[in-house]
Order: sequence, then structure tokens, then C-alpha cells
Amino acid sequence: MSGVVFYHFEDTRKAALDIFDRQSFVSDQAAAVMKQIVSQYPYEHRDTDNTNDNDDDNDNDEDSSSDVPCLKQSSPVICSALVTQLQKQVNISGAVIDEFKFNEISYAPEIAASLLKKQQASAIVSSRHTLVDGAVRIASEATRRLANKNSIGGGAKLSAEDQGRLISNILTVICADEHVRPVIVLGST
Repeated sequence: MSGVVFYHFEDTRKAALDIFDRQSFVSDQAAAVMKQIVSQYPYEHRDTDNTNDNDDDNDNDEDSSSDVPCLKQSSPVICSALVTQLQKQVNISGAVIDEFKFNEISYAPEIAASLLKKQQASAIVSSRHTLVDGAVRIASEATRRLANKNSIGGGAKLSAEDQGRLISNILTVICADEHVRPVIVLGST
């Protein structure tokens, strides 16, 4: 993690006499404060949409997670905390901290890999949800149209078992990752 600190020296006597190397002092203090403050915040808010089956717990988790700033979305809040803490640390040097901005946030390869896996898993779950919703709509429409055609007198009647098999085959074909060959029973044995 790295950041940029904007500051100026307001008390030149302190800057010249009380601190040996004022730029290094401010830089060292900024690095220490950044480590201290940043370690208190998560990278991103925990996804609470699918974590609990209990709605009461889920609501409480959402309220508590939205109150806590995260590095990914709440950098102004965190930067303000950094400015406040850094100002306390550098008062002895006569420096005034004007602003603190994040330059970059990088993670160790194993942490970055786990974050990527989490994003991929979330994308897969979302795409599967969309795919299953579409498959259910198609299967429902197919059985409805067959029932309408049968009531008009233009088609073969399907038993409940045949309808179940038809719906199962439609869902299998649409939701499968690979090419699927459904088995269609043409006559009763």
C-alpha cells in the first residue's frame, strides 16, 4: 500500500530546531500511521446477501457492515482518519498535514488470488441464477403451450410423468455446461 501526503511547515522554528530531518520525519511518520490506520479496515464489505438463511441475522449484518468503512469504497473517510492521526504524530515538527491520498493498494499474491476466486465464484453464481431463471421460464412456457395445444385438440396428451420428464430434459439441456443428449421415451412399455 502506498499513499501521498500533502503538507507544509507552519512553524519553521520547530521544523528547523526540534527535528533533525523534517522531510524524513514526516515520511516515516506517514508510513507508520498508514500501516496502523489501514490495518483497522477491511478491503471491502462482506457480502451478506447469501451468507445466512436467517433474515433477522442478515438484516443486522447488513446494517453493521455498511457502517464500517472499507478500503475499496470509503477512501475519503479513511484518508480523513489518516490525516487526523498523522497530524498528531507530526505536531512536534511544525508540519501541517493538508491531505492524504492513496496511491495504490496491492495485496500479497495469495490474498490477491483468493480475492479473485471470490469474484469469480460470485460471477458464476450470478450467471447460474440467470440461467436457471431462464430455463424455468422456457420449461413453463413449453408445458403451457403443450397444454393449450392439447385442449384445442391438436396434440398428444402428456401424463404428469411425461410432463415431469419433459421439464427435466429441458432444464438439463439449458442448464448443462456441456453438450447434453436427453433421452426421450417415445412409447410406454
